[in-house]
Amino acid sequence: MTDPRWTRLTELLSLVRDLPVEHRHQALQRACSDDPGLIYEVETLLRFHTPAGDLVGEFQAGLASGLSSPHEPSRTGTQVGPYHVESKLGSGAMGEVYAAFWPEYDRHVALKFVPKGLLTPERKVLLENEARVLARMTHRNIAQLYSVEKSDGGSPVLVMEFVHGEPLDVFVKRTQPSLADRLALFTTICAAVEDAHRQQVVHGDIKPSNIMVSGVAEPKLLDFGIAHRLDAPPEQARGMTLAYASPEQLRAEPLTPAADIYSLGVVLFQLLTDHLPYDTSDLSPTEVERYVSTTEPPPPSQAVASGATTTLHTDSSDRKGRSSRAARKLRGDLDLITLKALRKDPKQRYVSAQDFAADIKAYSQHRPVCAHPRSVPYLTRRFLQRHKAGALIAAGVCLLTVAAIIWFGTLQENLALVGARANLRSAAAFYDKGLWADALHAYERGLDKIAPDKVSPGKCRNESIALLLGAGRSHLALAPKTKQPEAEVGRAISCFEQASEVAKANLNSAILADVNQGLGDAYLAQAAIRGRAPNLERAVAAFKSAAAASKAASPTAYAEALAGLAEAHMRLAAVRDSKANYQLALAESSEACRLLNPDSDRRSYLRGRLVTVLTDASMAVQGGDPSTYALPAIRSLDELLSRADPEAEGALFADAVHAKGTLNTRLATVQQREDYFKEAEKGFLGALQLYDPNSQPQDYAGTSADLGALYFGWSELAAAQNHPADCIALLQKAQTRIEQAIQAFPFNEAPLKWGGFQYNLSLTLSNLGEAKQDANLLEQALVHSDSALRVFRESEYPEQSAANHMAAGHALILLGSLKKDPAAIKKGIGSLSEPIPYLERTNNPQRIGILQDELGKGWQFLWRLTRQPGDAKECLRAFDQSIHLFTPYPELAALVKREREAAEHEFSKAP
Repeated sequence: MTDPRWTRLTELLSLVRDLPVEHRHQALQRACSDDPGLIYEVETLLRFHTPAGDLVGEFQAGLASGLSSPHEPSRTGTQVGPYHVESKLGSGAMGEVYAAFWPEYDRHVALKFVPKGLLTPERKVLLENEARVLARMTHRNIAQLYSVEKSDGGSPVLVMEFVHGEPLDVFVKRTQPSLADRLALFTTICAAVEDAHRQQVVHGDIKPSNIMVSGVAEPKLLDFGIAHRLDAPPEQARGMTLAYASPEQLRAEPLTPAADIYSLGVVLFQLLTDHLPYDTSDLSPTEVERYVSTTEPPPPSQAVASGATTTLHTDSSDRKGRSSRAARKLRGDLDLITLKALRKDPKQRYVSAQDFAADIKAYSQHRPVCAHPRSVPYLTRRFLQRHKAGALIAAGVCLLTVAAIIWFGTLQENLALVGARANLRSAAAFYDKGLWADALHAYERGLDKIAPDKVSPGKCRNESIALLLGAGRSHLALAPKTKQPEAEVGRAISCFEQASEVAKANLNSAILADVNQGLGDAYLAQAAIRGRAPNLERAVAAFKSAAAASKAASPTAYAEALAGLAEAHMRLAAVRDSKANYQLALAESSEACRLLNPDSDRRSYLRGRLVTVLTDASMAVQGGDPSTYALPAIRSLDELLSRADPEAEGALFADAVHAKGTLNTRLATVQQREDYFKEAEKGFLGALQLYDPNSQPQDYAGTSADLGALYFGWSELAAAQNHPADCIALLQKAQTRIEQAIQAFPFNEAPLKWGGFQYNLSLTLSNLGEAKQDANLLEQALVHSDSALRVFRESEYPEQSAANHMAAGHALILLGSLKKDPAAIKKGIGSLSEPIPYLERTNNPQRIGILQDELGKGWQFLWRLTRQPGDAKECLRAFDQSIHLFTPYPELAALVKREREAAEHEFSKAP
């Protein structure tokens, strides 16, 4: 900051420091109207020394005691729970606010502290009230409460969403938005207030400084410190900003939603005129109450026309001309809308913030507003404003229509269009009720009525697109219900592609977004059946097109496209084992959830949240200790599954259930706990019931194989606990499930995955054969191991080939031992030895140590049949090498050492 600017800032501070808080902003406006940024800096500095909320009455004594106490030490650089405190943002009557960083989620948050000197019983009640109120709030335009922590001194700390932006009045003065932009901003604020009222919460202190606006003109409602819950006992107003308080608040009457409506009216007046409806700068609180309760505010147009400056955008740079043009824009409906919200009697105001916003939207769309008395001239005027061009040619259109009806061909086209629209309405009703076959029939009848030989394509473009989109969505909905889902999905893609061709001639961004959204969903469905990667790439391209078409036109449609794109990237990441695609999915799903309303956009919001949690879980499973990431991920999945609908969320719901099974499997494997094995079994069985073997064969087969692998791992725990019967039963379950997976899985779609199933089955049969001493099972294990080896020898995964050689060698040695066949054992020893050179090149000592341990057992089995000293020598040498390689792993080394000692003792006792 330059010296002159600093000098001016200190002068302004001196000017307003001793003024009543409610008068400071107006005084700053008079003294510094040319520099709203400097006004904001002065008000920010004042917050470090005075209450930002202008609270009266019960706050004054507590605040005075808090300010007279020694300054609290800076919290910058300290730690509160998982949050690193970075810098101070401001302070006020309710305490201090700091910026902090949440490293676990790479997110900035705001921490609201109440210093010990300020933690009076009254403030503690207010802080607890704010936490309870914010806990109810989920609207995207209300700053969110994440959690409540405790500081080192035990004081409560609110952890809230960090809002990047500036107060509403500063934003308006800096950007000088048009009237349409101001009204759009205001209706968004109304939506946030309406959501709070639906949650039975009255804010009580709505004003520009409690509304932060981001760089993309997204407002956030803050500071519910004095909010009142309507489901709690009635309370008197505890504090307020006098300039924005309703007459009943000034009279200390209980808070109701009507008080917020009045405050919104003051905010709207200020948005339209850059001034408050009442000048109360020199009045005491009692005088303010009397003045506001008895004096009617001027209409906004009158306030602007009186010569007051305004930042409302007009086409003239002349101040007087600008005021005149601004007054004309506001005169009429906007005057009446604003004054209705500022009525003295709460019953005469708008019933809700939603009704208030609806009147603003009606004005923007040239429709009649509720605030204006109904009359024929008024209704006619609004109609003509909506249909300027139509009004001018209405007479001509009537004449042309009469002439056109004379021509029979045109009459038939019109009748066909009417019939198609009727089919469209009935089909939509069937679709909404889940009667997809009936809906499809109605859509197809509508398409038949406007076929090119019956109606000119140029006359029915919109009807054709709507019918094709509906037919495509109906085909998609029917796909899981039929025996030929692939054909049904193909028909859906055909419908969407035809709609795309028609839409290209229309170039309507909303229609193009709808078409590409449908195509993306169809390609996802096709990827679940076959051809995963190519179809997933097509889905990515379609969702990107949908996002590009809707980004400027509709934030909700844009967010829905992002949710679909995130799902496509997540599934592509799983196929390609691509961290980059996982990161894209995470970014896109998070952005979609930020833009969507959880209530009105429920399905798309849940789609985005499920993708976020599933992506987080998938990335975590790739590395790290399951003990740290698995349980939080499972809790997140449980919370989402409790809100989601299996029918509506479809594959994503099944994926979430499957993910729970995977996470519990990881926990069970690491911690060797039977309860985790049981939870994992529940997850996989639940997913199997949700995946359709016809329309999702790969997911169904993969889950069945996962269940088999789970039973295999569970059998090893049973064996370690010396429960042989349980071990055999679990291995038999594993065999059944893996065989089901192999039978259901299409080999040509992913041969490597099919080879992995074969490998798992060979291990299962080998262990089952060993447990049951059944040579036939061991021979079956060898067959499946050979099938897996054929796949992996031709692949770029020699590591998997090495694993198969180990499995085959183990089975051959067991088979040779059972059949008393030295040749089979020697063949097994050869199979175990084959991958050692590769493992030595790739520096994998642990795997070589396991191989050497298996080789030692193989030579021991061979010695029992041949009694050759050389075999005993090779056995001990292999065990020695295994012990050496296991030096970094003491438990494994000790286990092999015991095996070597037992073998050496056996050799020494032999005759």
